[in-house]
This record gives sequence, structure tokens and C-alpha cells, in this order.
Amino acid sequence: MNTTRFRLLVPDERKPRRIAATLHGNVGAQSLVIALPGLLETQESFDGLIHNICSEHRVLTFDWVGRGQSDWLEDSSRYRMSLYLKDLGLIYSFAQGLVSGAGERLGAGAGDRSELGPGITMLGTSMGGLVALAFAGMRPEFLRRIILNDIGSLLPWTGILGLMTGLHGATKTAGLFSNPHDLAKELQVDPRLIRAVQKPGHLDLPYEATLSGVDFSASFRAVSEPILVMKAGQSEMVDDNALSQLGERQIRLQQFPTALHPVPYDEASCRVIKEFLQA
Repeated sequence: MNTTRFRLLVPDERKPRRIAATLHGNVGAQSLVIALPGLLETQESFDGLIHNICSEHRVLTFDWVGRGQSDWLEDSSRYRMSLYLKDLGLIYSFAQGLVSGAGERLGAGAGDRSELGPGITMLGTSMGGLVALAFAGMRPEFLRRIILNDIGSLLPWTGILGLMTGLHGATKTAGLFSNPHDLAKELQVDPRLIRAVQKPGHLDLPYEATLSGVDFSASFRAVSEPILVMKAGQSEMVDDNALSQLGERQIRLQQFPTALHPVPYDEASCRVIKEFLQA
């Protein structure tokens, strides 16, 4: 399996910065999966996914700004999901070049959106899924499918704490009240990020606040591609009833009864992912 590490230059309005990314898998693979990490995760969280699917698919992993090997922001108040959405646009443009080149080698035109041509799947863990949904609503070229790891159309208030702190299931040795610098070192993130993601302004993507929770139904309805929702049975992040109320849409819900948030990328979950990619 080929592995190529690189850093994408972001022409930021304040100061140019770089996003650390890695391309895994064989060049001849037709499909490409862009893996979007969770709130305080790095691209290392996808090691299981890479091990299980890269014999048949290419996977592009990366670190959000302030995480892993990507640059930190000088102004921590700028750590917001809207900024991650902009960065995803740059990452997706790079991925488009990869699949258009593959399409030309396979005899498909660079702008061919038919199912016979190569395509891109976006797979987002928790927060990464919300950013993937928002981006998919812009109808990017080459997008074929979306996979959401334990995030749905309604985030119940009981699950808000886990999403906004990013500490539920993120680390085995640190907890909610740990020293932020120790926690940041373990998670490989900017220490100021620990506080920034807990502020309401961090979640600045479109949503509706309801009595039941934070509603992202509009984002789901803006997406025309098939969606796989992987639900962790021991988590409260996905509301089955809210998904069912979206009507006749191409949404598949797959339960993992014993999983905590998020669903681990083990052999069982990756088998479901591969079936969805090949459907």
C-alpha cells in the first residue's frame, strides 16, 4: 500500500498556514474516501479504517487546524466550524484533481458524474460529519456518498456535552476536568483548542435549536447523495426518530449496539463501510 504525506498551503486571511494530510492506498483504486476527524481527533484516528479498506479504496486523511501536525492559529477565537468548512474546500479541490486524473486513465471525462466514473466519498466522525454535511449541501463535483460516524439529524441535549468538549471517548487517561495542557499533549492539539471548542460560537454552522436538541435536518435535506449513518448503541448522539422523519431519502442507519461514541473503525464497521462504498 502506498502512503504519501504532504502539507497543503492555506492562503489564510491572517497568515498562510499548512494542513497536514496523508494519501493512503493504491493509485489504481477508482474511489477515494476523504476522512474527516472528530472534534479533538487527528488523522491517526483512522488507522483502523486505512488497514481495513485501503486494499480496494484510497483514503485521504488530514488534521484539522490546531490538531496533529497542522499549524495552530494565533487567535484561538477563530477555531470555528465555519473555518473548518473553508479548509475542507481546499482539501476537496485537491481530491478532485486525484479522481479526475483517475477518470481520464479509465476513459471517463474529467467532468463525468456518472456512476461509472471514479468518485469521492466523505466520511466524517462526529463533528467531522457535520462539516461533511454542510459541504455536501454545496453540491461539489464528484461527490458520490456520505458516511456519518455517530452523528445524525438531531443532536439531543443529552449528547451536547460529549460533542462540544470532544472528551467523551477521545482519550483513555484524561477526563473532563484534567489539566488542559496535559490533555492537549495527549490528544496532540493546541492547548487553547480545549477551551475554544467548548464555547457556543464554535458551532457556527446552520442549525435549529429545539426543545429536543440541536436540529440539522435542513443540512440533511440539502444533500442528494446516499448517506450511511453509523450509530453507536452506547451513545446518545443519534436520534432514530428524527432520522425517520426526513421522509423517503437515501439514508441507511446501521446500529452498532455495544459501541461507545464514536463507532470504532474495526473489522465489523469497516465491512459495513465497504458494502456501502460498493453498493
